[in-house]
Amino acid sequence: MGKLSRTQTILLIIFLVTIWGINWPLSKFALKFTPPVLFSGIRTPLGGMILLVAAVPRYKPLNFRKTWGSTCSPPCLTSFCTMACKP
Repeated sequence: MGKLSRTQTILLIIFLVTIWGINWPLSKFALKFTPPVLFSGIRTPLGGMILLVAAVPRYKPLNFRKTWGSTCSPPCLTSFCTMACKP
């Protein structure tokens, strides 16, 4: 994906905010009919498949030796913060 114009950027942001905004009411609606664990079990693989379809056309191999810090830091920091915040 090349450089986006200002209009394209604004439209993509509006699309993203709309999808995020719709997610909450849809989740509340779906939880009326399914237990939370089942809903999460369905939602996670479905989201993964959608991300896979979006990511495959943009695939390029990672040079892990150069990018290991930026690749490993977020999950490690998230795990640390989660464990540190537990009572």
